[in-house]
Amino acid sequence: MIMDLVVPFYNPQPGWEQKFVNRYNQFISDYFNGDKESIHVIVVNDGSENRFTEKEVTFLKENI
Repeated sequence: MIMDLVVPFYNPQPGWEQKFVNRYNQFISDYFNGDKESIHVIVVNDGSENRFTEKEVTFLKENI
């Protein structure tokens, strides 16, 4: 692993998880030659009251 990526979210907009995965995959492709093992992703619920449920967390786990 080369780095930890800590990403806080506070009441994210609808569809945030898909946008995050798309941007993350592009970042990995551009800077790490597609090697997802180079980065440890830490997504933080920064006090959200909505749109940060187990559904979104599961989607992230399955796609990152």
